[in-house]
Amino acid sequence: FKTETKDKDFPSLKYYEIADESKTNYRAELSYKLSKNIYGKNRIEFVKYDFNKTTETGILVFQDVKIILRKFNLISRIIFFETDSYNSRIYEFENNLRGVLTNLPMYGNGFKWYVILNFHPFEGLKFSVRYSETYKPNIKSFGSGLSEIKGNVNNRFSLQLDIEL
Repeated sequence: FKTETKDKDFPSLKYYEIADESKTNYRAELSYKLSKNIYGKNRIEFVKYDFNKTTETGILVFQDVKIILRKFNLISRIIFFETDSYNSRIYEFENNLRGVLTNLPMYGNGFKWYVILNFHPFEGLKFSVRYSETYKPNIKSFGSGLSEIKGNVNNRFSLQLDIEL
């Protein structure tokens, strides 16, 4: 459970006024071990946003599966989200390649999935591949300007090679 309240300006008839903006998050998470090499995690998060007599809500649900073998690791997640707007967004840390931090705001409605495969053929060498796809059925493009992606699917492919000397 997390709640925060802060002052925010908003335009009135002839001037700006200040009102309380509050956001409350409720989160439940379950982590478990299915076998010696298979792990899982489920999360559900609900957000309530209040500002200037307006209330918005959002929900995010995800399922993780992690398989750890001797030379291979597989990490996957599927995320479902639905929020009223960007104001009721829910941030979600993602597993990524080594050295990459991903903490994206999920808003609107849609789903996202990703899979990461790590391969250690021998000591000192590691290959990592990540593929992710975000689908938002009610939009025509992701982003804006030079980074705009036409369509309602945003997919990413990453490849990394680590060599330890």
